[in-house]
Amino acid sequence: MHADDIDSIHYDYATLLEDAVAVAGGKVAITDVRIVEGEGDFEGGRLGQLEFERDGKPVSILVDRLAEDYFDQGAACEAIAETAHDDDPRTWRCLDFARQRHRGYDSIMVLATPEQAQALQTRLAFTFLN
Repeated sequence: MHADDIDSIHYDYATLLEDAVAVAGGKVAITDVRIVEGEGDFEGGRLGQLEFERDGKPVSILVDRLAEDYFDQGAACEAIAETAHDDDPRTWRCLDFARQRHRGYDSIMVLATPEQAQALQTRLAFTFLN
């Protein structure tokens, strides 16, 4: 997931979730993706909600908005996790790596079974946030 400038959070979260659904096999329907604006200005960050429906059921995720054209990486990872079907043995996991404060980093999500995730940890020393 790209951390740098995106076109607009009002459209790009929907595109991000469409892509994740496709990667996960298209078994989950994500619809009505929208940002619900929070109060305040962007300078200190502004909380809002990323809302959508997953198979007709509402999902709401808190987003920290620092600008109109950057994803909240944590919220985006949480939203992507909703795109794997409940009967799929795979889950989305966010790759962990050393980061420096106040620098932008792309997030890398892996859709893997527990066995695949373990193999990535054992053979490639991957660690996951979740």
